[in-house]
Amino acid sequence: MSRRRGQYRDRPRRPGRMIWYGTLGILWLCLLFWILVLLAAVPARSLERSASRPDVLSRDAGRASALPDDSAPYVPQHDGEDLSTLEMVIEVCRHGARAPLSTYPNDPRPYTRWPVGPGELTLYGAHRQYQLGQHMRAEYGQVIPQRYQVREVYIRSSNINRALMSAYAQAAGLFAADEAYTRGDEQRPGGLPGGWQAVPIHSDAIEHDHVMLPANGCPRWEALQRARQQSSEWAAQEREHAEFLDRLGRDVLGLSRPATLADADNAFDVWQCDDAEGIVLPANVTAAVRQQVERLYQWLFIGMYRGTEQARLSGGSLAHQLLTLLQQRAAGQRFERFALFSGHDTTLLALLSVLGALPKASPSFNATVILELHRRDPGDRWYVTARYDWKPLTVPGCAPECPLPQLARILKPLLVDPHDATTWNRLCRVRGDSWLDRVASGATSGGLQPLLLLLLAVLVVLLPLSFLLGKRYARVRATPTYQQL
Repeated sequence: MSRRRGQYRDRPRRPGRMIWYGTLGILWLCLLFWILVLLAAVPARSLERSASRPDVLSRDAGRASALPDDSAPYVPQHDGEDLSTLEMVIEVCRHGARAPLSTYPNDPRPYTRWPVGPGELTLYGAHRQYQLGQHMRAEYGQVIPQRYQVREVYIRSSNINRALMSAYAQAAGLFAADEAYTRGDEQRPGGLPGGWQAVPIHSDAIEHDHVMLPANGCPRWEALQRARQQSSEWAAQEREHAEFLDRLGRDVLGLSRPATLADADNAFDVWQCDDAEGIVLPANVTAAVRQQVERLYQWLFIGMYRGTEQARLSGGSLAHQLLTLLQQRAAGQRFERFALFSGHDTTLLALLSVLGALPKASPSFNATVILELHRRDPGDRWYVTARYDWKPLTVPGCAPECPLPQLARILKPLLVDPHDATTWNRLCRVRGDSWLDRVASGATSGGLQPLLLLLLAVLVVLLPLSFLLGKRYARVRATPTYQQL
């Protein structure tokens, strides 16, 4: 017995087999490492800041509606102005009031208890969008046809429920029901009950839309936001408001820790949605607390769009599409007289950033940016005027009545053709020196998803292969060779 054990102990080594198993083990560990790296590199996305899919879905917050109160009399915004030169109107609007997208322990009505569902347009929000359509009709009735005409009206929305529903609601206000639009033939009736007009709303798939969903799926944009969160300015805000954030988190929101800037952002969003729905907030949500939370929110949110690169990545695609519409209308290549783009607060902020007119406060529900294209003789001169929430807006470097060619020159450095995928991908590449950032760039844009699947498939094959080879090796070690016998 002792001799047999000695025989096994004296068994000759097989270097080739040991190298094979060592290589297999190292390969297995490398595959596992890269799979973990790729999974960690894919950034978590949040609903608006683009809505049903959260990278897309701008997590928009808002103040009160940009429209007058329901009870307030309608006051024409162009009262006394000569609109005989007006040729085209483009409206970019934020959707109506919605349910919140987040909650907190002391929330009097968590978003799960809202009947419409998280982030969805409320009945009040739909009503106010309908009123906005009526308001636009009253302002621009001489341009907007009484009945929907395919050559004269174009409506586009992000592919997110609240924006789509807002577009339909506003279209109902723009194109009022009229029994004249139904056909009374009992044998072959036509039209909708009550004379409602069916109006098409165009949209693009969420994953491909960076016109209505600013910087959607852009790794460079996400890298810029990460850099901002790691900046000294960000840290200074946290230090300056540390005491308030501690009180906000523990006493107001009901957290077991101090609030973060992200918690303040969420609280602001929830409270504004509650306001629009008429929900009474707890007594400890005082006016002073709300003012401080709003200041933090505005710094956090609007600061995302400051800077030339931020403006180009977020609003360059939308601005390119709007300018193209204006230029083609002036050149007689298109015939639309009214175009509506239904989006989010991020959509408006991105556009305002390109126009050099970032506001001090985030866009409210139903907020609008309106571009008017005018034609003035002699000389067939075309110029553009702009309004934000019905107040005149001036593009830096241009007069309030900005000549169309001059506006194009001013905006050109910031424009991005939404149909030029090569340029978009180049702009969105992460420029950092960090190898993890470069991995994140590919993972976010979807370029590494096939590689990740391939690595997982290889890992699935290697695991049982390693197990089978291990069992075989164990049997070989347990069987004496002819030399040992």
